[in-house]
Amino acid sequence: MDKELIKKAFADAEKDQQEKQIAEIKRIVKTSLERIEEKSKAKNDIEEEIRVLRKDLDDLKAGRLDLIEERQIKDVKAREISVIIVKRIEKEYVPYYPWRSPWVVQLKQPTWSNGTTYTVTNTSGMQYLSTDDVMFASTWDPMTTLTVTGQTFSNFAKGAYDIGGHIINL
Repeated sequence: MDKELIKKAFADAEKDQQEKQIAEIKRIVKTSLERIEEKSKAKNDIEEEIRVLRKDLDDLKAGRLDLIEERQIKDVKAREISVIIVKRIEKEYVPYYPWRSPWVVQLKQPTWSNGTTYTVTNTSGMQYLSTDDVMFASTWDPMTTLTVTGQTFSNFAKGAYDIGGHIINL
């Protein structure tokens, strides 16, 4: 009888050990799945930001400030993501030619997480510098507003930009 009791106690101990291992494995898998879900959400948010910023760039190149303003009015998230604030000047608005209408454009102050300095030169020779959390242009203060037409953006947004050592042609 002692042998039976010892065998049963040993089997129970093995079973408890195995259940603990199974529970630990399930906890590891669950934690991994939670981390994947968290990273997927972050990735989707980043992809959405990239999509909005690319749309803004495409609209700037086309001189369609009206589309940026419309997107910012309809989508609060797009307004937060965009690096500029665009507002139409009502009294001089020409509905058939939105790229010729005057707009008020203000550059929002971006935050750079890595503190890298970027130098960007567009076709007009205007040089933009950004360092730490301040972005400024050598010819104007970013927190002031510009009154421009979409055609001005269309004409001067294109060019070669040096972003962190990579040349990007627009």
